[in-house]
Amino acid sequence: MIISATIFYSLPSTPLSREDSPVDFSYHASTNTPDADAKITVDVTRTRPGGSGTRNRGSGAKSPHAHTTINGHSTAKESAEVARRERERIAKCKEIARMLTDTIDGAPNHSQADARDKAVHSCIVGDPATAKPSKPGKPAAVAPAPDPELLARRAVLGLNLPQPTPIVEPSPNLNKWHTLAIGQPLWLRTRDNATAMTRTMTVEGYPVRLTATRRPISFAMGDGHTVTCTRTTPWNPHVDPDADSPTCGYRYATLPKGGHSYTVTATTPWTITWSVLGKSGTTTLTKSDATTIPIHEILSVLVPNRGRAR
Repeated sequence: MIISATIFYSLPSTPLSREDSPVDFSYHASTNTPDADAKITVDVTRTRPGGSGTRNRGSGAKSPHAHTTINGHSTAKESAEVARRERERIAKCKEIARMLTDTIDGAPNHSQADARDKAVHSCIVGDPATAKPSKPGKPAAVAPAPDPELLARRAVLGLNLPQPTPIVEPSPNLNKWHTLAIGQPLWLRTRDNATAMTRTMTVEGYPVRLTATRRPISFAMGDGHTVTCTRTTPWNPHVDPDADSPTCGYRYATLPKGGHSYTVTATTPWTITWSVLGKSGTTTLTKSDATTIPIHEILSVLVPNRGRAR
């Protein structure tokens, strides 16, 4: 007779890692764009939910599955778009400078005046004390006025939110088969459980306040099903082997097609609220990461003892 097996795990005596305390730290970095240098100063406050253990990837290590998008765009595309907008603003200011020069040389026609009036709101006249020398009667150089949205977008590009490396527990290495099983209760979480971050980043001399709030995590289990969780709970070696996670869990019902592993992808959307120069807005940053887990169907076969003496 063949029946499904219940797996019991032999566990090490080392206790689970204690939850880290909230961390406050700061760092300085420089970010170059094609048209300007932005010195970024960062002050960070990280908030973790109570009771969640954390483990960090090795220093300098980066998951090959890690991916980040900002408003649906890759970071490379977002960076290129911000740089393009900056170039357009600088070109517009140069055009305004030419219009102002034409005004000195002779009265501009109506079309020039209209174009100047529509564009001048995006530029300011440079400080005469620092502007390049100009001919007598010529206006000082025109520099782009700070655009709050662009300042915020550049700050978000420098935001380093935690990568949601998925953790599937219990570890398959805790049993002699080194695998997880069909029907086994799996506890899902991410390596870094931070739920909120607040940073102040200085871009072009202007402080940009960023508040990032994590939304529910989704786990694509690789079999066509997705689990969405507002909270996660680390697996406890003292729970019943057949106990489900109280907050975020899953049981596979079928074997992988053409193999013995599933790829689990965790995705964490973040809502980022920014404020700078009296303006505010929101943007969305999404991070994802993946891991591969072994999965088999483990069966127990009961064989009668035919050789037992009567």
